[in-house]
Amino acid sequence: MSQRKKGLIALICTVVLLAGALLALHLTEPRTEDSNDLLSAEAQNNAETNGALSSYLVDWNGKRYRKNYNVETLLLIGYDKDVPLSELELKGYQDGGCSDFLLLVVIDHGKEEIRMCQLDRDTMTPIHTLSELGGRPQGTKVLNIALSHCYGKDLAACDRNTVTAVLDLMDHAWVDRTISMNIAGIPAINHLLGGVEMVIPEDLTDLIGMELPEELGSVDAAETSVLTAGNTVKLTDRQAVLVTRARMQVGDGRNVSRMARQKEFMKAAAKQMQAMVAQDSSFASTLVDGVADIATMDMSQGWIVNTLVKTYNYTVREPYIPASTHTSRLVYRTSLNEPYEIEECYVDEEDLTRWVMENLYVEYGT
Repeated sequence: MSQRKKGLIALICTVVLLAGALLALHLTEPRTEDSNDLLSAEAQNNAETNGALSSYLVDWNGKRYRKNYNVETLLLIGYDKDVPLSELELKGYQDGGCSDFLLLVVIDHGKEEIRMCQLDRDTMTPIHTLSELGGRPQGTKVLNIALSHCYGKDLAACDRNTVTAVLDLMDHAWVDRTISMNIAGIPAINHLLGGVEMVIPEDLTDLIGMELPEELGSVDAAETSVLTAGNTVKLTDRQAVLVTRARMQVGDGRNVSRMARQKEFMKAAAKQMQAMVAQDSSFASTLVDGVADIATMDMSQGWIVNTLVKTYNYTVREPYIPASTHTSRLVYRTSLNEPYEIEECYVDEEDLTRWVMENLYVEYGT
């Protein structure tokens, strides 16, 4: 395998592991003929001739639009389980883990660019729920969209339930491919990279008491004391978990702040990985082996390489976060016999629809 292809595979694995927002967007398989009813130009003409085009058209802002057949989409799901896939066992039908990271990636082969919409895990929307033991459908409830991934008999079912929730929220959108990943690999990839070096975006010195996976041990004061805003730190494996996972224990406790930290960690890790592959191409194989058991994707490595060769130089746009309002309220947690605060994010539906129409559709007749 060429050094270039090894580098691309390594880049893929790094970003999937980190629930990446910028470079993982290339992880997609070329569309097949029956891929979510996307039409080629010839198929569009045939459908119009046969009077079957109405299902591909949307009226918006006084104009008619059609699906952009140069576009394919990928949903990235990062869920909060901290064990390898080989050890992941769902207990009951409400144990899939919360999807704390949701990113819809739009790959536009016509414009040769990649656009993204990042959804706040606290976004309130109807999600399909199941009974814990029997897995019986219990209808829909308006809950944080992150909870959609909790429901399912297995990981694949949890992923599908999350896709359903995202599509119910994003009117007229579609999902061609899905990649789900857990957080077990964050310390592993940090270790493989020899410690990700990044600028700490906010003060994290109060995280000395944060609980970590058992195999990592406990955080000491020396590790947290250097996590001050603006300080450049080469992260230990424990610090990497603190930076990417901490939420309630630090700052304003909002997921928006954690999303900003994850983005900075990702950018630094991807840049560092690329430099290491450039120095030694065999590092790509090491990286691939190191992340094999943390992500589920419906595409082969061969398809990944082929698509990356085609799209690696596409223009990457900054992730778009829909306009929204945030509120918080107290609810009662029966299991702990105490109240706790939850955050609720309400997206501006018109703003979200505008993004979908502008990024997945083109005006009919063009």
